[in-house]
Amino acid sequence: MAIKKPIVLHNGVYTQISDSDTTHGGSVATRGESLAKRAESQGSLDNSLADLGISYAKRAESQGLLDNSLADRGQSIGIRAESIGRLGGSAEISGLQGSENLLENGDFAYWPNGDSSAPYGWLLAGAGATIAKESTIVKIGNYSTKLTRSGTDCVIYTNAHLKKGATYFRGRNITFGCWVYATVASRAYIYIGDNGGTTVSSPHTGDSTWQWLTVTRTVNAGATLIQPALYVANGNTSAYFDGAICIEGTKVFAYDEKPINNLLLHKADSYSVISTIDLLGNLTYTNKGASGEITYTLPAGSANYKVSFLVVAAQYLKVVANVSDKFRYQNSQGAAGGYIRNNVPGTFWSIEWDDNGSWLIHDLTSELKYDE
Repeated sequence: MAIKKPIVLHNGVYTQISDSDTTHGGSVATRGESLAKRAESQGSLDNSLADLGISYAKRAESQGLLDNSLADRGQSIGIRAESIGRLGGSAEISGLQGSENLLENGDFAYWPNGDSSAPYGWLLAGAGATIAKESTIVKIGNYSTKLTRSGTDCVIYTNAHLKKGATYFRGRNITFGCWVYATVASRAYIYIGDNGGTTVSSPHTGDSTWQWLTVTRTVNAGATLIQPALYVANGNTSAYFDGAICIEGTKVFAYDEKPINNLLLHKADSYSVISTIDLLGNLTYTNKGASGEITYTLPAGSANYKVSFLVVAAQYLKVVANVSDKFRYQNSQGAAGGYIRNNVPGTFWSIEWDDNGSWLIHDLTSELKYDE
């Protein structure tokens, strides 16, 4: 019986090799083996390509991871940018929230006119009212202010707009805070007033403790002054006030003393010439300690010159213009080389050289006499 040879693939036809085809069959077998090896080689190539494909796939995957990483980084940068944006927004908002105490002598440490007159920087109003420097019931420092009502509601008040001017604060929020001690409920308050009205705090509960009262007001659009006040009303009694602070914004922080001597120049001599460099520093001159009239003489006016004045002692504080310069207030103008003066403690005004060749008076809190 002939041994059947395996069926091989030849020229695309399956052929069964016979015994008589041994030589040819051997050749075919060899060729088949070659084809098998070629197929194996092709398989290896396919595997190689497959491996290359896997490599590309992995590279693509790696690129994908890189893309994801970049995307994540981009997202991180985006989040960081958003965070910075929020920080910028916060910074912008915080620009409306100040930290500087706008008041002088908020701890009532200075009483230049005596222990029963209003402390430095503050004014007393209200018929029958009395004020006293208190050294026993104290919250901040060595003294507090004792305000006593007798027949009429009374206040002591100060000015919060002196450094920046009232125009700056128009439409902005101002917050005033003060420690208050009272023994009768609903008698002691604090408030903020301007030309458009007042905003009053909640009252002290009268429990014989120090309570922190605050009040916030949006400054009137036409305000020319801003006056925080300490207030006793609704019946005769005494209340104590200490640690007063007024800040731009809607939040008020713990009391912080505002160093007076860093902002004001006190002169107790009878005559002083204001230097040109002081007219560029936004300074305030006073007559603290004066026993008679104080005279300040201005140099010739020039662009960007500005200076302020505050009456502290009950003596005339007089400002004299250069020989050819004039003072102007609204529609009124004084004579060349004229003067302005006031002797009421707490009176404040600023002057600024304008383009019309005169000293423009603004932020005035009381009357000024001129060219008498």
